[in-house]
Amino acid sequence: MFEASPPPPPVVTEYQVQEKLCPACGAPSTGLAPAEVTGRVRYWPGVHAKTALAACANYLPVARAAKMVAAYTGVDVCAGFVASVRGRAAARPGPFMDRVRDLLRAVPVLYAGETPARAAGKLQYVHVACTEFLTAMHAGDRAMQAIDAGGVLPGDAGTIVRDGYQGYEHLTDALHAWCGAHGLRDLAGLYRFDPDGQIWARSMVGLLPDANARTAAARGGPGQPQRR
Repeated sequence: MFEASPPPPPVVTEYQVQEKLCPACGAPSTGLAPAEVTGRVRYWPGVHAKTALAACANYLPVARAAKMVAAYTGVDVCAGFVASVRGRAAARPGPFMDRVRDLLRAVPVLYAGETPARAAGKLQYVHVACTEFLTAMHAGDRAMQAIDAGGVLPGDAGTIVRDGYQGYEHLTDALHAWCGAHGLRDLAGLYRFDPDGQIWARSMVGLLPDANARTAAARGGPGQPQRR
């Protein structure tokens, strides 16, 4: 039996800075707080980390993330603080993402896609290049230059698994493979258009997932093909 416990009370450290007057000359002498204490109230790294977890890793809006942080840490933060943490977190993964892009460029099979989303106050497209374990994303429009701006796909000589968007066709060094989900969607649409004449499409919708599951089982996977 598992039961959730209430959040622990926050640990609060108070620094008292005293000022003394010299009994001889009357000049004041003021103590110094630790260098990291730069304001009357500060949140320590644990609060920043849990706030980034709620807002960034779990994609919560800032107001809901603030409520979530308060619920599971006992520290009341405001939506403005969450927004500031999200902005700082977004500016820090540069070296890590450089390494991720290097690794993605070295793998033989990449998965690429794009989806609309709001970024920088307007509607843009989030471009993704990924494997099962690595993901690189960037925002832009759907132009060829925006696809290349991620720094992963240009010059890739492996296999790119994608949908039918023509924006990827300039990547001629790679072998292009059709996304399985889009393939099943196309087969289902073809069958619905002509059920009597395209009965093979319905059969393929059953065959392909079965082949995928059997391939995964042969490789020792848990129901999904292992990607390398």
